[in-house]
Amino acid sequence: MNRKSPLLLLPVAIAALSGCSAVHFAPKTDFDVQAWKLATADGDSLSSETLKGRVGVVVWVDPTCADVQDATASEGALRLLESRWMQDSRNIWLLYVSSRDVKDGSYMDGPMLKGWLKDQKLRGQAVIDDKGLLAKQWGVGRVPTASVVDAAGHVRWSGPAEAANDIFGYPDVSDALDSVLQGKPAPVSQKPPTKGCGISG
Repeated sequence: MNRKSPLLLLPVAIAALSGCSAVHFAPKTDFDVQAWKLATADGDSLSSETLKGRVGVVVWVDPTCADVQDATASEGALRLLESRWMQDSRNIWLLYVSSRDVKDGSYMDGPMLKGWLKDQKLRGQAVIDDKGLLAKQWGVGRVPTASVVDAAGHVRWSGPAEAANDIFGYPDVSDALDSVLQGKPAPVSQKPPTKGCGISG
């Protein structure tokens, strides 16, 4: 019989439990957003129609993921993204999406997610995709992932939103957003991220 040693299986088991690094990453780009409506962390609701007419960024997050924590640190990708664009006079929107299932140990309800945003001093709005439907539609399998959406509701770019000192993190998101605002083609992310956590446990 061809049995593998338990020691050889250990790295695979650890990766499966942690949800990090071994996650397949294939977010969709260049597609029209399907209509959606989700609950916000404030207890209201938000729809795709509400956001049309403005350029924005959708970011998938899980506050329990170490790489998301890095991205929201003082020099992290998401903190820098907010500081650069949230004061922009062109009225750019920024949306954080939590796609953890209610039964998942890392799930955060509205008040918890709102508290996390406040603790991290993030001003973007948050919605709860607890059935993972939006994540599936957009092909998102890891966090932190960002997508740039144009004013017509067309996803122009998707890629990692990692630490700012990672060449595949913040500069990609920033360049893509800047290009879309200028009516130019969005840059192509050169390679998949090297880290991140699975979007579901």
